[in-house]
Amino acid sequence: PLFRGRSMFFDNFGLMPARKPIFVVVGAPLDIPPNNMTEEQRTNLKPKFDKITKEPLNEDAKIVDELHKKYIAALQQLYSQMKDAKWNLSGQKREKSMKIK
Repeated sequence: PLFRGRSMFFDNFGLMPARKPIFVVVGAPLDIPPNNMTEEQRTNLKPKFDKITKEPLNEDAKIVDELHKKYIAALQQLYSQMKDAKWNLSGQKREKSMKIK
């Protein structure tokens, strides 16, 4: 057949994609510092990074950099916990591990 999918009335013929299960994994919430910032300080957050070395140049950038490191660590921990789960068929068939650059 030229098109293989489903429609609203037929499960084996149509233009819509075939149904496939989607699994969503949600990790633990991240603790977002600093809690002592006012709403005005949060809305005026202007991080500046060096374009070549990617190093933080001001305090706002240091806060963002710290949060980014925590997020990446939590993401890697979640990946290592869930990569061999029974329901994670694509994870079981993986050829390489997750790499974050």
